[in-house]
Amino acid sequence: MTTLWLDASAGMAGDMMMGALIDAGADIAALQAAVDAVIPGSVRLTARQVTRQGMRATKAEVATLVDDPPHRTWTSIRTLLDQADLASGTRGRALAVFEAIARAEGHVHGVDPEQIHFHEVGALDSIADVVACCEGLRLLGVDRIVATPVTVGAGEVQVAHGLMPVPVPAVAQLALGWPTTAGVVPAGHHGHHHAHDGHGHDRSGQSDDHLGQDRARHGLRDDHSPLGHDHPGPDHAHPEQRGGHSAHGHSRPGHDDVHHGPGDGHSQQGHDHPGPDADGAHTHPHGHDAHEAEHAAGHRGHGGVVGPLPGELCTPTGMALVTVLAEQPGPQPAMTTRAVGVGAGTKDTPGRPNVVRVVLGDEDTQPAGSDEVCELAANIDDLDPRVWPEVLAALMTAGAFDAWSEPALMKKGRPAHVLHVLCAPAQADALSARIMALTSTFGVRRYTGVVRDVLARDWRTVTVDDHAVWIKIGHRDGTIVQVQPEFDDVATLAASLARPIADVLASARAAAEAAGLRPGEHLG
Repeated sequence: MTTLWLDASAGMAGDMMMGALIDAGADIAALQAAVDAVIPGSVRLTARQVTRQGMRATKAEVATLVDDPPHRTWTSIRTLLDQADLASGTRGRALAVFEAIARAEGHVHGVDPEQIHFHEVGALDSIADVVACCEGLRLLGVDRIVATPVTVGAGEVQVAHGLMPVPVPAVAQLALGWPTTAGVVPAGHHGHHHAHDGHGHDRSGQSDDHLGQDRARHGLRDDHSPLGHDHPGPDHAHPEQRGGHSAHGHSRPGHDDVHHGPGDGHSQQGHDHPGPDADGAHTHPHGHDAHEAEHAAGHRGHGGVVGPLPGELCTPTGMALVTVLAEQPGPQPAMTTRAVGVGAGTKDTPGRPNVVRVVLGDEDTQPAGSDEVCELAANIDDLDPRVWPEVLAALMTAGAFDAWSEPALMKKGRPAHVLHVLCAPAQADALSARIMALTSTFGVRRYTGVVRDVLARDWRTVTVDDHAVWIKIGHRDGTIVQVQPEFDDVATLAASLARPIADVLASARAAAEAAGLRPGEHLG
């Protein structure tokens, strides 16, 4: 199974993810063709090599070639996607992303999602971001995505309706059920907070450079998001009954805004307000999600942590791409790496590379039959119980097939745990050393020649309340033996739907049954 691990620890935006996928091998010409199928002749995709804090990365940019209407509804975007000549997987992923944004905006504004008018998220460059990312996943053959917790920033931003907290409401709604963090400002850097009023004015009176002044002179907004082009401000979408008025204060971190600041990675003919980006090149006023996230991601320095990272680091489009498309949050799973991609934000911010990373690889799948493994064991009676979850997780990340502990009563009547780890014989030395580094044990027992019988494994997806849930299937000789919904998927969905986990689990099992995924059936 081909797995993509996505690192959004510096923030998340659509154009940054697009750059990472291109860097990992997705053909930009094929991405352009997919985008043209939805909005023909409207945008041009380009990519170039840049560095961010010494790290090489690919900067994806979207140039808008035609006049972009100020509003699009979720219904109109859905029609564009439905009528486009796209691969079914690309269309399905893109529809799911936009639907999630519409639902989030509808909840925020208290209206039916069908009545939502998208502003930044409905702009041509944002449509291009979503479609290109979904097509890139298809081109790379990605079966599932695992992603880190998303860094969203902190503080406040000025929008048309006043000050809004970060994360802005749409991002907070999209993040339900997914781990997020504000990020941190290392000691030695003041981490100035830039709250922009939507016209390029720096409300805090401080700026990292002169771009804020330049943008103010040009009447442009300053998109400070680590991402690249979506604008995570609370006004990314507006209900139709508001008369379609444009909220100039949308603070989207990079590219979904109607008014994009210079250097955001998006350009539009007819807007001649270029500004220099981190690489000395000039970009134009139509930028991507990555822009604001990038800039916000830059409020970092060197030394110890002094507080949360101010500014918007995640856009609605970026958050939707993670929470809709990723199967579960977590560290990079054990897999054989095939490609690594690094996507850059617009600014080269100090203290940490302003990038989104992807790692593409093949997860080890176990064929049906028997194999020999090694079992490691250690008796531990003096480890802080709060440390055990991290120990087990770290051993799994290091390549163990399984890791668990059992209660025991040791000498002198001490309660203890017996740690067990199953692994490939070739990994025994490394995992034994890892056990001793992670725990307080002075020794590890090793049992070789342990035989285990295993089922072949496969994965399918089913739909629960219009959301995809992964189903793990164990089979032998093509006959299904075990069918289990992926629990992390179920738990995440239950949180987002505000339903009990048991209910969503039952729905997923029923959907699998309806799809013919039941013991005794042939796996087609």
